[in-house]
Amino acid sequence: MGNPIVFQSLEEAEEALKGRNPSIFCFPFSRTLNKFEETSLLGNIENFLSRWEAHGHALQAYAILLHQQILMVLVDEAFSATTGCSKDKLFRTVETWARENSVSLAPRHLIPIFEADKLHWIPAAQCRHISPESRIINLSVSDWLSFLKDYHQPILETSLSVLHKN
Repeated sequence: MGNPIVFQSLEEAEEALKGRNPSIFCFPFSRTLNKFEETSLLGNIENFLSRWEAHGHALQAYAILLHQQILMVLVDEAFSATTGCSKDKLFRTVETWARENSVSLAPRHLIPIFEADKLHWIPAAQCRHISPESRIINLSVSDWLSFLKDYHQPILETSLSVLHKN
């Protein structure tokens, strides 16, 4: 592939993926991973991605761990498209790693809020109690360019602004 499979930073990913718009699969963990867990997860994912296929066709995939808590797997579907079976294998791989390491995936009904240089997971209704400077990490996007556009979006610029008390 020529590019690293696991990016060390968002900036490295942006540079390497310039001009491309891979699909994104987000796996948010309910807590920050320690260094051992981070190394274990990224090693496991790198191993998986290096041999990941869809119906016999290699997938061009990358990963990045944001804030030591959100695993993002990016797949360049212009190279080869994922299938239901290939997506299932990815989800099983992440879920198996999480179970074996006693790490929970964050419940999907919680929203990742970046506030005071720390990631918090809160229900939407609690958004009214956080600072208007808080930023939401939008994990509901399905592609890289949408993620970059909405990454760390100020809460007052989102649909949750109606819940926020001024």
